[in-house]
Amino acid sequence: MTTDYYGQTERVCESGDLHQALAASSALPAVFMPVRIDGRVMIDGGIYNPVPFDHLTGLADIVIGVDVVGGPDGDGETMPSRIDSLFGASQLMMQSIIAMKMKAHPPDILLRPEVSRFRVMDFLRAQEVLTATAGVKDQLKAALDAAFSAKARG
Repeated sequence: MTTDYYGQTERVCESGDLHQALAASSALPAVFMPVRIDGRVMIDGGIYNPVPFDHLTGLADIVIGVDVVGGPDGDGETMPSRIDSLFGASQLMMQSIIAMKMKAHPPDILLRPEVSRFRVMDFLRAQEVLTATAGVKDQLKAALDAAFSAKARG
């Protein structure tokens, strides 16, 4: 998933150069430069569609969305730095998009691992992220059991 910066829309990269698509998909504004694909300027797909579960509607028996956007983390009183307020505002906008999508047509299962204490650039903390969110696998198992049972009944 990428966002066409000037086209003001999302774009699903289904063919072409994988490295270019991955670079565009993770081109966070103010952090990584946009990427040109087929003459279009592309940025992070999460800007336009943070949890693109809607693209699977009708293509899968059970659609699972995983929201790892998180939100601003803090004690509620400490003034965030400029960069923290920039990323936090971005998280708030993405959460607003997700909330509207959930009202319109939610996935069968939505998982929200607790990731707010991690920052968008915490790539080197991957093991810590995985450890902190390990419990989500039990949530997924329970949700899948319920979804399969509901499908079998209905």
